[in-house]
Amino acid sequence: MTPSKRQLLAGWKLAAHRDHIDPDSVGIDRERIPSLLPWLTPGPPNTAWRCYVSPLHILETDLPRLFYELALTISQFGGFIAHAGDGELVTWKRDGSGIKAILATLDAIRSDHKLPQIDITRDLEKELAHFFIRTAFGKERLDIMLEVGTPQSLGFFRNLLALARRRDGSYRFNVLHMKGLACRFPLAFGEDPVFHKKASLLLMTMEIALNQLGHVAVAETLPPADYRIPQILEGLGILRFSPELSDKVANGHVFRIEDPHVHTIRAMTVEAVGLIKAAYEERYDRVISCAELDGLLYLLSRNRELMADAGRKPHILVTTHAF
Repeated sequence: MTPSKRQLLAGWKLAAHRDHIDPDSVGIDRERIPSLLPWLTPGPPNTAWRCYVSPLHILETDLPRLFYELALTISQFGGFIAHAGDGELVTWKRDGSGIKAILATLDAIRSDHKLPQIDITRDLEKELAHFFIRTAFGKERLDIMLEVGTPQSLGFFRNLLALARRRDGSYRFNVLHMKGLACRFPLAFGEDPVFHKKASLLLMTMEIALNQLGHVAVAETLPPADYRIPQILEGLGILRFSPELSDKVANGHVFRIEDPHVHTIRAMTVEAVGLIKAAYEERYDRVISCAELDGLLYLLSRNRELMADAGRKPHILVTTHAF
């Protein structure tokens, strides 16, 4: 068994927790996977990470700070919908995008020179609270910023990089590093067992950044299981929802993160992406990282020719800041 397949199996076992899955609500149509592979052609480099951090000339030789700033930003990903005090459902977006709203908030913090431990080291709560007043999960977002922005964090990310560095100078992140982030920052990266989407996304983003900066890196972690990839895979017919679950999603039912349907959708997404990864590597005789594959799958939603034959499905709505 190849290392890639061993890693996939370990990921599936970690994510699935079969006792918590409703096998009748979500299935995988494996026969549709081969027809998807020709559409997974590499595109231009994904440079979105550059918008997550300070100007690159400051960071390209300071890899621990790059890692730390990515953590400050990615720890805020998620929590686009929430219940207000009166119980009304509110959506936090900018120009129709939750990610743009988050990035605008971080841009404001950087512009005001208020990055914790970079620009300011004292009275962090007082200095940062007003940036989160009008955001969904504002209290939790501030707490996450304070948790990641401690004086010890830069040292933590320096040590994590050293642990991931191999003898040949390359970097390899794995599930243990993902779990380490969850343990060290329980609010920012640990409130989403067993998937730890934000921790996985951070390591995958660091993989992309390191490779684009001339290093060699790979993140052998779980595919980020949130809402977008399940939406795409269901539209392509690879994920199949039961009529009951499909109706709930189509009617805008708001799920809680503990809902077995949410766990099942996410676990089956991890398994489906693993199957796609294995099929891709067998067909093209090249290893593809989960970071690269996740990016290619995400871009499928913008492929009009492909999606014209697929169902335009709504995504699941989950009230949580954990993913």
